[in-house]
Amino acid sequence: MTIMTIRIPDDVKAAFDKAFEGEDKDAAIADLIRRAVEEKEASEKSSSPESLVERFHKFREAASVKPNAGSYDEIREIREQLRREAGY
Repeated sequence: MTIMTIRIPDDVKAAFDKAFEGEDKDAAIADLIRRAVEEKEASEKSSSPESLVERFHKFREAASVKPNAGSYDEIREIREQLRREAGY
C-alpha cells in the first residue's frame, strides 16, 4: 500500500463525504481510481491505430484452431451434416 496526496475542491470533498458516509473511504477512492484506469486503458485500446481487422487476424493467429484448418466448403459440409444429425 502507498499513501497518495491529492488536492480537491472543498465542495467535492463535502459531496464525497456525504455520498460515502459510513463507508471505507480509502476503499472507495481506490475503487474509483481502479475504474478510471480501466476506462482509460479501454479508451486507448479502442482508439489505437490498429484496426479491428488487424486485431481479429492476431486473435486468429493465436487461436488453437488455425483459419486454414479446413476449406469453407469442408466447413459448410460439416455444418450441414451436423444439422442433419440434429434434425434441423
